[in-house]
Amino acid sequence: MSAAGVPADRDDLVDREVVLRFLLSAAFWLVFAPTIGVILSIKFNYYDFLGGISWLTWGRLRPVHVMGVIFGAFSSAIVGLTYYMVPRLCGVRMYKENWSRALVWVWNLGLTAALISLPLGQNLGIEAGEFPLWANVVIEIALILITIQVIVTVVRRKEPRIYVTLWYLTAAYVWTVFNYAFGHFILPYSMPGVNNAAMHGLYIHYVVGLWITPAGLAVIYYFLPLSAQRPLYSHKLSLIGFWSLAFFYPFVGTH
Repeated sequence: MSAAGVPADRDDLVDREVVLRFLLSAAFWLVFAPTIGVILSIKFNYYDFLGGISWLTWGRLRPVHVMGVIFGAFSSAIVGLTYYMVPRLCGVRMYKENWSRALVWVWNLGLTAALISLPLGQNLGIEAGEFPLWANVVIEIALILITIQVIVTVVRRKEPRIYVTLWYLTAAYVWTVFNYAFGHFILPYSMPGVNNAAMHGLYIHYVVGLWITPAGLAVIYYFLPLSAQRPLYSHKLSLIGFWSLAFFYPFVGTH
């Protein structure tokens, strides 16, 4: 039994190829998106850097950096680790495992096309929600399918106890499915003026607090006990943290 309470022989439950493909794609986005950020930082001081080409201007490249970091580097890594952590914590293979191999390509090709479209001027004008409508449909479908996989796998688990990583990870996907739909399919089309600005703050607030935060904590709660070779101190305390986030964060008001 490992430090996190996961038997060491559960590697056979994991589709290693899917995990590696998502993590390799995350590594690529982790280099690509911050590189765009470096170019943007140069343009702060040398505004004519790269000339006057429209698709290399600051306003066209910044969303490539922001969306590339959030949905390319971070989200791709989380999805890859999801396919590693969930089967091992549940004691069963991922539900509809055949979906996963297709989702690697759906996710990355959709993301690539979306990031290419931004410098070409296709932009919804919502910070952290700039992808054009067609790209949002692809990404939303991928998020829904991954969420279904996670939820059903947790329901079908052999482990009687739901470890805190599964609490945070499942909630992160459910919250993000709804928040992504709100920010990309509702906000740009039905809320004009000041209301749009206020609700946009809410959307981007939730990207940080209901996706990046719980998904990141899920990874920490899984790998920290393994790294320390010690069981998690107070599982009850970790669930107090989870329910505090669930009950209080969504109701703090607009950004």
